[in-house]
Amino acid sequence: MNWKKWACALVATFTISAVAPQLAQAADYDDVFIVYKSEAGKQLIEKNATRIVKDFDVLQTVEGAFTKQALQILKQSPEIQSIQKKSLRLSPASTDSHTLTNMKNPTWNIERLSIQKLWQNQLTGKGIKVAMIDTGVKNLTMFQNVKKLSFVADDLTTATDESNPEDVENHGTRVASVISTAPKAVQFYSNPNSTSSTKLSYTYSGIAPNVELYSLKVTEPGLGAELSNIASAIEWSIANKIDVLNISLGVSLSASDLQTNGAGATLKNAIAKATKAGITIVSATGNDSKNGILAPVLYPAAFDNVIAVGATDNMNNVSSFSNGGKAIDVVAPGENIPAIGLEGAIVRSSGTSFASPEIAGVIALLKEKFPTYTPKQLKEVLLANTVDYGAKGFDNSYGNGFVNFASFDPKKVTVSQDTSKVVTPNMPASSLPTASTSKKVKVQSDAQKYVSSHQVTITKWITTLQKGKSLNFMTQFAPLYSVYYELASPEKKFITNYRKKIKAVSISSAVKSSKLKATNLTQMKKKKYTKLTFTTAIKPSTVKTSNVKVFKAGKAVSGVTLKKDKKGKWVQVKMKNTLTKGHYVIVINNASLKTTKNKKVTTPFVVRFVVK
Repeated sequence: MNWKKWACALVATFTISAVAPQLAQAADYDDVFIVYKSEAGKQLIEKNATRIVKDFDVLQTVEGAFTKQALQILKQSPEIQSIQKKSLRLSPASTDSHTLTNMKNPTWNIERLSIQKLWQNQLTGKGIKVAMIDTGVKNLTMFQNVKKLSFVADDLTTATDESNPEDVENHGTRVASVISTAPKAVQFYSNPNSTSSTKLSYTYSGIAPNVELYSLKVTEPGLGAELSNIASAIEWSIANKIDVLNISLGVSLSASDLQTNGAGATLKNAIAKATKAGITIVSATGNDSKNGILAPVLYPAAFDNVIAVGATDNMNNVSSFSNGGKAIDVVAPGENIPAIGLEGAIVRSSGTSFASPEIAGVIALLKEKFPTYTPKQLKEVLLANTVDYGAKGFDNSYGNGFVNFASFDPKKVTVSQDTSKVVTPNMPASSLPTASTSKKVKVQSDAQKYVSSHQVTITKWITTLQKGKSLNFMTQFAPLYSVYYELASPEKKFITNYRKKIKAVSISSAVKSSKLKATNLTQMKKKKYTKLTFTTAIKPSTVKTSNVKVFKAGKAVSGVTLKKDKKGKWVQVKMKNTLTKGHYVIVINNASLKTTKNKKVTTPFVVRFVVK
């Protein structure tokens, strides 16, 4: 695993890392994904894990580190479905992007698909929840209603916040515009280099302008998306009852990768779970074909329960780069597609990445019309509205044909019976953002966000404690202690034991100490200050601002000021800014503290309070 980058995630995210009793044991494999069949299987995994990184309850999958001996034990258990020792990365399926200047019709793809026929039936995607697993979406005016989540962890060694849900790769933003952009007037010039060029005006629109669109960021610039964050995003989609899921990412898998314990086992399981939960998944076939040689469909598009979409040009010819084969289902415009880029301008985009969201949008419109239809039945309706180009019947380039709804008549739609039952979890996945009844994303608390986006770092800190080593009090222990209540029980135990080991004096409104007293802890929202009184007076000059900080949700609170008693009996800690809801920790590092008798203070201080 790349410890500097937790490249695929959320925000928002996952269940908290658990630390197994064997943590101190060296692992032979650091990034293993194990799918279990029952609770007994999960317990067996926890018992034999060197370290558990993520617990995907909804997917019945655990990611962690294991020894060869542990994996051998698990492999022999009938309660274990698969063991994947090799991780993988998925990459965006696009080829280019150019500013659009003089295209005659910036919605030609919509016309070619005959989307107007669906719109004429009052279908706009209203009430349908569509999620896109991609590179994020830029915070532009036309995307203000897009709910943006990130499943990518921040790399603390860089100045950039990788966990930011916004798109910086110019991929997810374009995909989002194809799926759902409200009709918008756009302008072009016939010749952008001439002041006398003709100004042209058109109306741009996404396929399903009124869907509830969720952007699930999973990629890191230039590195693609790690399996861990792909799984997290799929789990979130299941837990939050998404209707349609677009994945314009892909990876090549060999025959051995698709076996029970191959590199594709975890992805296959996640896709299967999502389909059983009633999610229709649409994915790009990939852009690897060249020189007339057809490259095979990438995964997850190649899985049987995913609608695999290839690309065509404006003459309905299959694009030279579009992957195909037995796994392709349909084709749609994917060459020189008008889409909205990072700067808010219309850009010409090519790749199966942009054919896939067209079909995701179409499925959303069909789901609006036929809300009880299963993914299998919605696919039947899609296939019934195709034009047969290329070789007669199914072929490896066009699949079942080019999607076109010119002859769509909702009264004549017939589908076969689907007896499969929708299986959804009894509750949302732990620590994940959930959709409320008001159809808005319930935002995670700041502490949950911190834990979600710093899981690798937290695991490393806990591992350090397990090995008997020390944490930096201000930069490691204090942030960790401020999110104590969002951690798993094993982690809490390690932190509590370490606090006792360093003999930190810890108090709260309910926990008292003979060495330190505090005022206003139950009234901090209103008062915004506390007076800390020491039993043993501390030399005022040694109480420095750098040694006294307030932490909330893993981060130091700004606007904190100190007032010190000249005799060293007390310190007043005052917060200038409004205190928002959550758990706070005031920490006093004893590194430079001395008593008024010039003796070194041997214990740090921790003061906890809650703002409700």
